[in-house]
Amino acid sequence: MSTNNQSIQNSLEAMNDQISIAGIGIITPHGENVTANHSVVNAGNDVPLKDTIENFKPADYFKRRYLRPLDDVTIRSIAMVTAAMRDAGIALEDLPADRVGLVLGSVFAGIGCIFDFKQTCFEGRENDYLGLSPLYFPGIVFNSISGQPAIEYGFTGPNAVINGGFSSGLLAVIKGAEYLLSGKADVVFAGGSEMNHPFIQKKLLADKDQDYVRLQGKNFHTSEATCLYLLHRKGDERFAGLKHYADISGWQYGFCPNGLNAQAVSGALSKVLKRSGAEKIEAVVCDADADTPLGAIEQAGLAQAFETTQLNNDTIKSDTIKSDTMLLNNKSVFGHSLGASGSLNLYQGLMHINDLSKTERNNAVLINSIDAAGSYAFMTLQTGQ
Repeated sequence: MSTNNQSIQNSLEAMNDQISIAGIGIITPHGENVTANHSVVNAGNDVPLKDTIENFKPADYFKRRYLRPLDDVTIRSIAMVTAAMRDAGIALEDLPADRVGLVLGSVFAGIGCIFDFKQTCFEGRENDYLGLSPLYFPGIVFNSISGQPAIEYGFTGPNAVINGGFSSGLLAVIKGAEYLLSGKADVVFAGGSEMNHPFIQKKLLADKDQDYVRLQGKNFHTSEATCLYLLHRKGDERFAGLKHYADISGWQYGFCPNGLNAQAVSGALSKVLKRSGAEKIEAVVCDADADTPLGAIEQAGLAQAFETTQLNNDTIKSDTIKSDTMLLNNKSVFGHSLGASGSLNLYQGLMHINDLSKTERNNAVLINSIDAAGSYAFMTLQTGQ
């Protein structure tokens, strides 16, 4: 293990709520602010599922005039950085630009621009590629969703796009937290961003026999969203006046080469619960519907980690966590936003922990994000001070 990785690992082992979540920038088919999406999450199954973002106006967030070379998912990522700053209560000029990082998770990133580019170059009239402007090239680069926001706002800290399958959004938040713990950044915007391009439905998901589709269940429905968080080290006095949603108290992530299994889920969950130091888990935001094959793996892993067989679609009962624990899920409201789904799970956990105004300091919410191909990420949130 390298010296830098060892330093991060040492920080993780000693970590106790060192990363604070201070702002949220969120846009889904249900709305483009924290309040609108909070209300639909609380309503749950009473809200119809929507899969397409409509009536979004980039000019409400930033003033760049020429946006045609950029994909919708990149434009929304730029906008949600502004939304997160506004929500946190900090102005752009008050951020140390050379110490601000961006980490976004996505499965397909700028797939719309890629298809437009492909059609122009290879499926149009002969020699159409000769008239293709180089201005359109940035839109097809996978890291456009993090690179373009950095260009827009002048951030020169760490910048990355994470593709860990359907766990990408939560993995991006974890990577952002690691940048903070390792001292590479003072502020990080992190989360997931995905668009619901026709290719995904018509091509990718057409083969229902593919394992990653089959494991999601017959009601697997894709959607789109961008959900970013403003993160900083807990205790940094420069950001003491910002909004405070919760603290990240632990995490664990990894990959199963032969596909996700209950043993891997259980082992990772046990580690993240130990690291968090939480005395009680108030709720678990599950990633898969319980009645799907992937949900069965997730639920079996939860049961093993919590040393109980008393688990159903709504609660876990276990002496390990000292109380009944709610099981939450947002797929009936948001659908599956692929690379953004993990960041939406985190959003639901944040809203739940903030609804519990009398929650004790050491109580926590557990966030799950899993991918049938083998990627997983788990995180605990605590109320902080």
